[in-house]
Amino acid sequence: MRKDLIKIQQFPLGNGVLMRMITGGLLIAGAEQAFAHALSIRFPHDAFARQVLLPASAVLLTVGVVFLLWGLVTERPRS
Repeated sequence: MRKDLIKIQQFPLGNGVLMRMITGGLLIAGAEQAFAHALSIRFPHDAFARQVLLPASAVLLTVGVVFLLWGLVTERPRS
């Protein structure tokens, strides 16, 4: 088979940078969902849900931002 027929598409971001950014985005989306669910659950389970989901939302948001920034910082071309 001719090599010019085989084209391997490579992402412009290498070494897992794209996966770090995707992971960060997914964790931020998960944080938003946890926060929304914490506010939408009503009595009698609202206090327990907020005790669990609000800290979980903060942790997911923090880790997601760290992953996203890590991906953005390592994406920049080095001179």
